[in-house]
Amino acid sequence: MSKQLLTKIKAFAIYQIIGGLVGIGLTFYLFNLEKPVSLLLPLIFLFIFGLYGYSVYCGIILFKDVKKGLRHSKLNQLLQIIAFWGFGYAYQYLSGVYLLIGVDLTQSLTFNFNYGISSSWKIGINTNDPTLLLNVNVVAIFLVVFIDKVQRKLKNLDLEQQLTFEDGKSSVEIPDVQVSDTIEA
Repeated sequence: MSKQLLTKIKAFAIYQIIGGLVGIGLTFYLFNLEKPVSLLLPLIFLFIFGLYGYSVYCGIILFKDVKKGLRHSKLNQLLQIIAFWGFGYAYQYLSGVYLLIGVDLTQSLTFNFNYGISSSWKIGINTNDPTLLLNVNVVAIFLVVFIDKVQRKLKNLDLEQQLTFEDGKSSVEIPDVQVSDTIEA
């Protein structure tokens, strides 16, 4: 693996750890501000803590096992691509930098553009919010493409190493040697 690629992977790992820690910090802050009005609110906060904790986990795993870390990181980014609000339900999970492009269909067709450098989330379950909105996170899409490219590079490197090993193995011949314990004069 090239030094440049390894540097990019480490930077991505740090990005995920920081995004997750910021998200955990913000969620903890909000949890202390809100007074639980139902049993559902603590469950929502637990779910959000889990998502941001997973982001931190993905970053840590990238330092230890790149292949496993990339698989988990891809899932983490896929969870951040789509954000929606509609029919009383909402889901938005953003860990780190985001660039949202979307369509708001609440009262008319309105195109949205939203960006930020900090983690953000929104969960709504059976609310009276009439909003009908769909957003796509362009940063998460870019990161999924980046992960795919890195995974392909690693797969090609593994394939090259296997072929080199097999070629080297097949070109080495060990001659048959017979040892005799009799001495002839």
